[in-house]
Amino acid sequence: MPSPLKKFAIGGNVALSLALAFAALVAVNIVAARHPRTWDWTGTGEFTLSDKTKNILKNLPGDKADKVEKVEIAVFTGDRDDLGRRVVNLLKCYETDSKGRVVLHRPQTEQDLVTLQRQGFKIPKPGSDTLLAVKYQKQQEAISQSRLAQMTYDQRGGPPRVGTFTGESAITFAIKTVTEDLKTRAVFVVGHGELSSKSAELSAFQKALTEERIDLSEVNLLEGDLTGADLVIV
Repeated sequence: MPSPLKKFAIGGNVALSLALAFAALVAVNIVAARHPRTWDWTGTGEFTLSDKTKNILKNLPGDKADKVEKVEIAVFTGDRDDLGRRVVNLLKCYETDSKGRVVLHRPQTEQDLVTLQRQGFKIPKPGSDTLLAVKYQKQQEAISQSRLAQMTYDQRGGPPRVGTFTGESAITFAIKTVTEDLKTRAVFVVGHGELSSKSAELSAFQKALTEERIDLSEVNLLEGDLTGADLVIV
């Protein structure tokens, strides 16, 4: 049977061990709070941003006077389906890596949508496939489901799943577009019997290009050239 002195020594060692373990836990929490970091254990890398995206976030436009201009992203999808979950997880990485320069809005009610509309967001119409809106000052870019992922559908009627996820490239390009005011220039070639961009036959096509923030113009190659054109339409 252990002597009282030995019992006291054993008890002291246990108490000391518990105290050291508690102190180590406190120290780890303090370091984690000051230097937050996440690890991505997913096979799809949905919690990791590329170096290119991180560089763009690092070099977002500077503050305007005493006001910090932020990139705002409104999310018009939930996180209960496969695509919504991946999009939300990815956007949280943007928010963290930008050190607060990217702000997420996740409207849950009609009042939330009204508030976003008052803040300048264009709210997608019912039935629209727009899932995100990226806004910086007065510039805004809508991102549709087809730009975020290629979906696969279960022949047995199960919920659709993400096939190829292209969310990061779509979101990063949208941020770059609104912060640098990038626009694509589409030129219609006319003068030789071609349809004009203003013709009734092309009204739906013209509307689709305009919604993608593409500038439209026309050129007669006998009078001008295609300098600066990103897209030529004949």
